[in-house]
Amino acid sequence: MKKLILKTLAKLTAEYQQKQADYAKANADHDEAVKQGETDLNNATSDLDKQVEASKNAGLDVSVEVSKVSPKYKDLTGLEGQDLLDAMAYNLDLYKQAVASGVASEKADQATLVKLTAEYQKQVAGYEAQKAAVDKANADKKAAYEKALEEYMNGTNHTTSMTAQTQTDASSGQYQTFMNAPLIKKQVSLRWNTI
Repeated sequence: MKKLILKTLAKLTAEYQQKQADYAKANADHDEAVKQGETDLNNATSDLDKQVEASKNAGLDVSVEVSKVSPKYKDLTGLEGQDLLDAMAYNLDLYKQAVASGVASEKADQATLVKLTAEYQKQVAGYEAQKAAVDKANADKKAAYEKALEEYMNGTNHTTSMTAQTQTDASSGQYQTFMNAPLIKKQVSLRWNTI
């Protein structure tokens, strides 16, 4: 009988020690998963924050909305033995899925922001190129106008012609001479473009 009690006691002690080891391992797995999950989420958040800042510096108006999602964990109150270990494993899987979903969401948001920023910068560059072309065309036209105006004012590089015909009137008893002359000038006109 003593052997039976010792055998039973040894069996129960081994079971107890195994359950303690399993529980310790489950807690260690939980702690490691939480630590890794926090690291993964922090890295993804940091990468997204850097992209938000880069997009803002590029001229985009970016707003950030933070949402927190918590899975529906199993209540561990009152659970023991294998039921406790199973519930802890289930909760750990839910946590890992939630972290993976959060990281994937932040990475997708970051990729979208990278794409939108690149498109915005491309459009800004196109606008700046068109504006520069219009500004150059306007500057060229203004320079040509100012040059033509200066040449006209200095009496160079323009055509002025005048013809005159005189007539004499002797009806009043004296000779009176008068003259009409049209003046033909070359004119300069320019149009200005604006954006």
